[in-house]
Amino acid sequence: MSIHTSPRESETPIPVLIKRLIAEIRTLVGQELTLAKLELKEKVSHVATAGKMFAVAAVMGIAMFATITVVFIAALSLVVPVWAAALIVTAVYGGLAGACALVGIRAIKSLSNPLEKTIRSVKEDASAISTSIARGR
Repeated sequence: MSIHTSPRESETPIPVLIKRLIAEIRTLVGQELTLAKLELKEKVSHVATAGKMFAVAAVMGIAMFATITVVFIAALSLVVPVWAAALIVTAVYGGLAGACALVGIRAIKSLSNPLEKTIRSVKEDASAISTSIARGR
């Protein structure tokens, strides 16, 4: 008499497990790519804001130079020679331009790794997969 045993329901065939694994990996990779896109979009937005600040600083500097320089030099030339008045006005403009540049630099330096959330998520996924494999699931 032969004993006929049927596989337990919990024993899924290897090809089915491989298909499930591939499908889950595709889903995971797709989700990670979506997260990376969102994260990069957020970081690019911050960089764009910093760029706008640089542009505003440049335009304001040019406009101020073009419209107010003559007035300041003329007013200062009543007290000091014209060359000294022009030098003082130039130094003031340099200080203002430097302050605007510092604001832009701080905005750029405040950016951390542009993919920090994605990297953390991938590490968590890899850890979960390793743990799952170690448990034999």
